[in-house]
Amino acid sequence: MTRALLGEVDISDVLPVLKRAFDAPRDPAVRSAARTLAGRVPGDGPAVHHKAYAAFVDDNYFEGFVTLLKSLLLTSTVKDTDIVVLHDGLEPRNVLRARQLYPAIRFVRVDPTPYLSYVKGDTTNYLYVKAYLILDVFRRLRYDKVVTLDTDMVVLKDIGHLFDRDSAFAAVPQFFDSDGGRKLNSGLMVFDSTCMTDEFVARIDAVGLSGDYELERHDQGVLTAVLDGEYERLGRELNWVKRATRPGESLPEDVSVLHFTGRFKPWQGGEQGYHLVEERWHEYAVGDVAHMCRYVTQTPDDTATGTQLLQWYERLLAEVPADQRQFLAEGRRPTDASDDAAAGTVALLEAVQAGRFDAPLTQAVRYAATNDWERAELLGQLALFDKADGAEAFLANLS
Repeated sequence: MTRALLGEVDISDVLPVLKRAFDAPRDPAVRSAARTLAGRVPGDGPAVHHKAYAAFVDDNYFEGFVTLLKSLLLTSTVKDTDIVVLHDGLEPRNVLRARQLYPAIRFVRVDPTPYLSYVKGDTTNYLYVKAYLILDVFRRLRYDKVVTLDTDMVVLKDIGHLFDRDSAFAAVPQFFDSDGGRKLNSGLMVFDSTCMTDEFVARIDAVGLSGDYELERHDQGVLTAVLDGEYERLGRELNWVKRATRPGESLPEDVSVLHFTGRFKPWQGGEQGYHLVEERWHEYAVGDVAHMCRYVTQTPDDTATGTQLLQWYERLLAEVPADQRQFLAEGRRPTDASDDAAAGTVALLEAVQAGRFDAPLTQAVRYAATNDWERAELLGQLALFDKADGAEAFLANLS
């Protein structure tokens, strides 16, 4: 094979690793391991366990969800627990990426129809309808216990104990203007089967259709009106909103779940003055391969999780050398590496794992325009792993 170099990275060594990373979910042996892990075909079918973590996810907030998922897997037990993604349509590459991270993930498509008739506030708000779709967790799911998490959260400590609470509904009160705790923050909710009934859903719909709630609070306003203070108050460490920490200060040590409420999200650049708080999010916002290496390093066996996630990750990482695994597990970025070869391989692996092919394809065309054919070939072949139209675009631009 032609030997094209990116720094000190040999394409003949890198491409097989890249191909395995991208093709793994289609490999029969790996899919078989995923079925064993999930107890069914990944992502399909009904509930398997009696309890679940759940989140509403869309493409705009997908980067937030990926970090939430990684943090949950690294900090909390998921033994005998489903992880459910409610959505109103996701790009296929995002579905693939989520399944690579956790093959047993369950996707449930929501129906926005009931919420279109709700009395709502600002019609220009992106969340005009989207913010209400998490309410389908009460309409569509049937579990003994559910813990919901917003996609702009990160889990810092084990929260598995939340499933042991006896109350029908539990949440953290709203940080600002909580009306003595009557108003809740819906970012993290814990509820039992009595809230997943037609009767409870009817109460939700009645409030939504009447408009008798704080319209600017969306789903949170609806649930506050429905419960009217009748819920168990959880400690603020279980839903610590960013602005509960003063600008320039670090996060308190006891925080279990950090919530980036407001318009400034850490995956979109964050907010000035909150870098120390946002650093906690970035601890888990590593590449997918880096996350897998960290999980494998931290998890000696799957006894505690009750899953075969370790085996799944080991298959995907089969061709990543031990020294590079350690490099990634320690959370170092490729630009920090003294080993240029490892750094380049890691960068390309992460590009494939995350499905980010547009940038390599664009760069390949730029190299071809300056007759730098070795680099053009390297990045072009990377782009070819995406899909047919990407390959055709690459060849068309080269000609």
